[in-house]
Formats: sequence, C-alpha cells, structure tokens
Amino acid sequence: MHFLAFVALFDCGEGWASPRQVYRAVKGDRPPIPHERSMSFLSRPPAPSKVLPARLTAFGICYCALHVGTVFLRPTFPPGLTLGDWVSLLIPWVVMGSAMLVWDATPAAVAPPSATARLFLASALLYATGYGITLAANAIGRLVPELAPVQPSQLIYFLDEHLGHILWHLGMVGVTVALLLAAQDMRAVPLTLGPVLGAAAYAFAWFTDAVEGQTVPLLLPASLLLVMWLWKGWISGKGSLVRTTFLLAHALALGLFGVWGFWQRGFPQFSDIWGI
Repeated sequence: MHFLAFVALFDCGEGWASPRQVYRAVKGDRPPIPHERSMSFLSRPPAPSKVLPARLTAFGICYCALHVGTVFLRPTFPPGLTLGDWVSLLIPWVVMGSAMLVWDATPAAVAPPSATARLFLASALLYATGYGITLAANAIGRLVPELAPVQPSQLIYFLDEHLGHILWHLGMVGVTVALLLAAQDMRAVPLTLGPVLGAAAYAFAWFTDAVEGQTVPLLLPASLLLVMWLWKGWISGKGSLVRTTFLLAHALALGLFGVWGFWQRGFPQFSDIWGI
C-alpha cells in the first residue's frame, strides 16, 4: 500500500495528485487517479501574481536568515551540537519550501511535468543532501580532533568543507536556474520594495556561502553567467518579476565578491579572519 501511495503521489510522468486523490485511489474507492498534468506543489491552481512579490521576498529572507543567522546561535546541548545546529535541521525544509512557493506562482506550476520541473526537484534533493553532509560533519568535527588521530579529522574536513558544500551549493544553483526557466514567459513588471529586499538578502547569503564554504570558484562564475543571461533577456523584454529579482540579486552578489576580493586580495574565509 505504501508503495502504491508513493507511486501515485510522485508520478512525474503524468502529473501530481492531491493527498485526497492518493488516499481514495489506494483505498479502492475510485478508478485510477485522473492526472491533472501539472507540477503545482500545492495541488491547486497557481497563486495569483499579486502574491509573487511576497513569496520572492520570503525566499530571499529565509535563505539569508537561516544560512547566516544560525552561525551566531552558539549555546551547545549536548556537547558538540549548537543551538544553530538544531535550528539548521529546518533549513532544507524552509528554504526549499519557500522556493516551492515561488515555483507555484509561475506558469510551470500548471504545465505538464518538464525538464525544468525535474531540474528543480533534483536540485532540491541535491541541496538537502549536501546540507545534511555539512551539518553532520561540522558537528562531529567539533569533537573528533580532540579525540582521534589526524586521518579521521581529514575525512571530516573533506566531507564538511568540500563535498557537502559543493553538493549543497550546486543544488542552490540548480534551483535558481529552474525558477528562472519556469518564469521566462511571465510578463514584465516593475520591481517593488519587497523583492528588492529579498534580492539583497539572497545576494548576501550567496556571497557568504561562497566565501565561508570555499566555493567561490563555483558560485562567482555562476553569478556572472546568470547576470549575463538575465541581462540579455531583460533588454529583449523578458523582464518578469522573478527574473528581474534574480538579476538584481546576482548583480549585488558580484559587487560583494568584488569588494571582498579587492579588500582581502583574495577570498579568505570569514572564520579565518574574524574567528566566527
């Protein structure tokens, strides 16, 4: 029964089914589920465009507040786990959940499942995988260097600072690209204050993730390519609110990279300079 429910709910080949449809299909109360042929995560028509500014704002602020803010939650319980680690358990749910709300306000939410939808889902899973590796390795790494020889510490460092960060940040790149593709046919509208604040928060989180996560070689070129792509679309009239917000965000991120790189003559981690 569980397998049937999973197949019914996650049938990307035909469309998403609501929990009520899955329940009734598994219980045998009705014929096979009539597929709606859409990729709406909320199993209902997409949100009106008037809620999109609020959703973009929430996405940027959630991304920044949780990625950056948890660093400063230092109380530990039990030893090795900080309050920030406990709060970080929510990060994939909240950040990807807010990204799903943005997705649901785009035309892709009512379109048949596509390569863009699969990119979004795969990237969200990649994001969660990388973040989980980083969170666990980082917590263990606070204790292991005092209790074990060098070799385990090197493995933990690799899992935390390299593998985990690369998968995590690749996932965010993929989610960003998927949202931009989903919104490419939306009409152009001017920016409002909310999305501007969301773009600034997103840019700061993107920049700090790259510097502290040692993924500047990944995220800096990604920002540059995204700005070039989005700018080309903007001047040709493809300036939807989603795409304009991300254009601003990545332009701001490039500015932060430039200031930090010029000031420090490179991209040293914040923790190496200020001991954060």
